[in-house]
Amino acid sequence: MDCDNDFSDNPADWVTPEKLDELLPDVSYAIAFSRNHMKQKGGKSARPKFHVYFETEEITDAGKYAVLKVAIKKAYPFFDGNALDAARFIFGADAGAYIWHDGWETIEEQVDVTAGEEDGDFQSDPIMEGSRNNSMSHFAGRVLKRYGNTDKA
Repeated sequence: MDCDNDFSDNPADWVTPEKLDELLPDVSYAIAFSRNHMKQKGGKSARPKFHVYFETEEITDAGKYAVLKVAIKKAYPFFDGNALDAARFIFGADAGAYIWHDGWETIEEQVDVTAGEEDGDFQSDPIMEGSRNNSMSHFAGRVLKRYGNTDKA
C-alpha cells in the first residue's frame, strides 16, 4: 500500500510509522520510505511518504489481491486510492532504512475483505483538474479487469 499523506496539508493529520503502529499494533508489516519521502512534490509541502508491505497468506488470483487492497483502503482511507490495482508497480528507493513491525495477525484478519467486493468499490478520491483522462482510463481498466468485456462493465 502507498501512503503519500496527500489527503491533508495539516502535518497533525499525516500518518507516520508511529501512527501506523498505533493503528495496527497486532499486524505484521514492513515500511520502506518512498523516493519522495520528505520532499516537496506537486506543489505540496514535504511530508512522510512510504510504502507498507503487509504479510499475507499467499494470493495467486489478481482479482482477490485487488479486492484485499480495496478492503484495506476502505478500512484505512489514508492509503492512496490510485494504487489499488493488482498490477501496481511501486518504485524502490535507496532510503537506507526500513521498518519491520512484528505482529501475530495478517492484514486479512484486520479488514473486512467482503467490503472490497461490493459494486461501489471503484469510488476513489475526487478527480483533480488536469487528470481527468488519466483517472478515467485507470477507472476503465479496473472495471474491465474486474468484470471483463460484459454488460456490467
